[in-house]
Amino acid sequence: MMRARHGLRPRPLGETPTSVTPAKAGVQADRKVPEMVRSRTGVSAGIKAITLFLTLTLATVTLAQTPTPPVGPPEFGPAHGTLMIIGGGLRSEALLKQFIALAGGPDASILFIPTAGEGDEPGLYWEDMRDLQAAGARRVTMLHTRDRKVADSDAFVAPIRQATGVFIGGGRHWRLSDAYLNTKTHTELRSLLDRGGVIAGTSAGATIQCEFMVRGDTKGNEIMIGDHTQGLGFIK
Repeated sequence: MMRARHGLRPRPLGETPTSVTPAKAGVQADRKVPEMVRSRTGVSAGIKAITLFLTLTLATVTLAQTPTPPVGPPEFGPAHGTLMIIGGGLRSEALLKQFIALAGGPDASILFIPTAGEGDEPGLYWEDMRDLQAAGARRVTMLHTRDRKVADSDAFVAPIRQATGVFIGGGRHWRLSDAYLNTKTHTELRSLLDRGGVIAGTSAGATIQCEFMVRGDTKGNEIMIGDHTQGLGFIK
């Protein structure tokens, strides 16, 4: 026999009554988290946050304490003085005038080095000398040898010590290397730059100024890297 009372669902006789806990409005009873579980979750999250903070702090302190090597400007050319590196064979009056101005003007002591050329007769290079004079230079001296002992002598380098400008002519730059590399001439050219002087060069006279020398093979200039690769090293 079924019973119905106060609007409750009738149940058969003998059925075990069940206990029902009404849920609050808008809250699902099966998602209710016990207070103890919520507390443990909060503590765990807090520990993780503190651990992360300490890790980042220690990393920051470690980086701050790591010494940083000083970084200076990269070295390309000389600390003092001026280099004029001119394209192959180019010797315009405007460039020569600029060179003379950097050397100190028309009365500056200027040296012309023709050693990259093939011949040794001074007359072969008078045209280069005249170009400098036509651009305004009044004191131009030719300095030339192929003998390394001469290039390493005080008598030969004496004019360099008095000069404020050096112009190196074109040709084959291995000839310049053979004559002057690591001699007193090389040292005095560096000293000229240290005094604020100027070294200019065209073609081989430009390439020899570099630390690494391309097309310096004695067999021909078509070989990019040959039997001569070390230049005077004014620019690196």
